[in-house]
Amino acid sequence: MKIYNYFTLLSYFLLIFISKVAHGQEISQNRIDSIFTQFSKVTPGISISLIEGNKSVLRKSYGNANLEYNIPVDPKTVFHIASDSKRFTALAILLLEEQGELKLSDSIQKYLTSFPDFGHEITIEHLLQHTSGLRDQWQLLGMAGWRMEDIVTQEQILKVLYKQRELNFLPKSEFVYCNSGYTLLAEIVQVVSGQSFEDFTRKNIFEPLGMYNTHFHANHKQIVKNRAYSYSKVNDSIFQKEILNFANTGATGLFTNVEDIEKWIINVMNAKPIVGSTAIYKKMQEQLVLNNGEEMMYGMGEMVFNIGKKKLIGHGGNDAGFNSFIGYYPEYNVGVIALCNWREVASGNLIIELAGEYLKDKTLQKKEDFNKPKKEVEEKKRKFIKPNKQHLEQQVGIYETVWGNVYVKNVDGELYFKNVGDNESFMLFNSENRECYFNKDNEHVLIFSNENNGLFNKLKITGPNNTNFSAQRIHLAEYTITDLKEFTGVYRSDELDTEYEITLQSDSLVAIHSRHSDIPLKVKSRDRFSGDLWYFDLLEFTRDSQNRINGVLISGGRGRAKNVRFNKR
Repeated sequence: MKIYNYFTLLSYFLLIFISKVAHGQEISQNRIDSIFTQFSKVTPGISISLIEGNKSVLRKSYGNANLEYNIPVDPKTVFHIASDSKRFTALAILLLEEQGELKLSDSIQKYLTSFPDFGHEITIEHLLQHTSGLRDQWQLLGMAGWRMEDIVTQEQILKVLYKQRELNFLPKSEFVYCNSGYTLLAEIVQVVSGQSFEDFTRKNIFEPLGMYNTHFHANHKQIVKNRAYSYSKVNDSIFQKEILNFANTGATGLFTNVEDIEKWIINVMNAKPIVGSTAIYKKMQEQLVLNNGEEMMYGMGEMVFNIGKKKLIGHGGNDAGFNSFIGYYPEYNVGVIALCNWREVASGNLIIELAGEYLKDKTLQKKEDFNKPKKEVEEKKRKFIKPNKQHLEQQVGIYETVWGNVYVKNVDGELYFKNVGDNESFMLFNSENRECYFNKDNEHVLIFSNENNGLFNKLKITGPNNTNFSAQRIHLAEYTITDLKEFTGVYRSDELDTEYEITLQSDSLVAIHSRHSDIPLKVKSRDRFSGDLWYFDLLEFTRDSQNRINGVLISGGRGRAKNVRFNKR
């Protein structure tokens, strides 16, 4: 039985890997190749490395950096590593903090003086931990008409961010991955240091470590030697280019190769690092705690994964056709790197599989510089109580999550739950209070809340593998063609300086933008429609005091840009 969670989309970081270099044994070449069998002389490629202590114990490359000229990947091939860039942005901020140049508790307006005031203080720490509530830059740009193949510069992104007037949520009340925050962090580094972000990171991080093939790509026209280009698969034998024209630094934009990243990993795992300090790296991996006490897997530019019983500190990245994973096992002093230019390949999964094999017979190394594993707390046995009929009727219904609708049903006096993607439902057992239920394996807990007019309207679902998401009760609606005409019209957003025309085509609504393909809209519930695009996922129409439609709130997928208001003209 599966329950998907917010971090399901991060699962492409995690799969498997091999080796027997441990204890001086040679690696089985056949076993390594079997993990990377999908790569060949006619496919995009991957560059990998496994590091122990202060050296690489395995370095391997497969496939091509450029399919047009059949240029193979090698350890010097330079890849764009997307969100893996964030760890270096976080490090730059923490270096400035250690120098006494700023405090993580500082309001961002102290440095970005003209940034909008949302009525709630946003701190540097909020940006680092993705708890600021700011809308995500990529969803805003997509909603405003940009395509990801377009040239996108730092200046353009900042203009959009500075026009925003609403937050997704109050700072530190939720965790929602936000690229906007890391773009702003790069700007803060520039203001505080008096240098460009590229120069500061080069002088204070990359050059001291000898990472001479690494840079933040602030100019999309810049020539990069040994550069890989990225691809996606059309069918079994045909690939196509995935165009990347970003000139965005902070959230993304780092170009590097395996040889350079090895130096970074060795530095981080060293008891006396050349760049930064053990205190900084410990802070980067400390898992954030929300205002309500919930602990999340994100720290500051790093995430904490539990692979089996092994702790892995790492981050992944995914832009255009590039994807990467860089991390280390602090208790084993082992690092992993995978840089790839093939969209459909989960490079993180492959390198973690290899690391899993490598670590099978290894014993823990004592490292006092890192957090010790938490003690497992023995869970109390819950008391099974048969729910009464009145309680059941308050809880049954359809609840909407970021992954789709879930269903709570009354079947012969028992409460059943059907999750997104599951063919079967499972029974829920009541606990001592009527709001709390759990499944028979005592793994997943469901808590109903926000009772109104005799019905619960919210559902919180928690469980293993970082399952932690909320659902909202919805009421399905059926509309006639006459009903749908009420929603047609032109809707404009001042925050994005753009507009959509919503029109009726045949018996369905369609959203039309001058720079996008037409977007079919599907009814979700009363006054709510789905656009089924990553930047155009949910439309909630608003009404005035006379019950006339006066606007629409548009949200991107996974709640990264919520409720951007478009007024009806």
